[in-house]
Amino acid sequence: MRKKRLLLILPAMLAIGLVHAQTGNTQLGDGAGVNITSGDYDTFIGDSAGYSVTSGSYNTHVGFGAGYSNTSGSDNSTLGYRAGFSNTTGTDNVYIGKFAGYAATGTDNTFVGSEAGYRVTTGADNTFI
Repeated sequence: MRKKRLLLILPAMLAIGLVHAQTGNTQLGDGAGVNITSGDYDTFIGDSAGYSVTSGSYNTHVGFGAGYSNTSGSDNSTLGYRAGFSNTTGTDNVYIGKFAGYAATGTDNTFVGSEAGYRVTTGADNTFI
């Protein structure tokens, strides 16, 4: 009887693994990257870092709530308390500092410093230091 259960459970476990396959993700912290389903090579460190990411790849979110709203944006780097908090789909952004790029949703932005670009909501290729 025990062998039968194993034979039935093993294919189910393999199927689940294939449906939610991700490669090279690192998650450390309560709620860090908990919603990811298909993104690859992401790093989430800190409580709720990258919380909403489902399919974004090559993101690095470090700090409490860093990159929190990012769902499918890729190639973003956020470092600091709620840095890049509102970015949902933007790509190639760098936000470093507490609240840096907090409301930003664009692409190719670089905000460095505490609250740098805090109120910027749209636009691309911005640099705030």
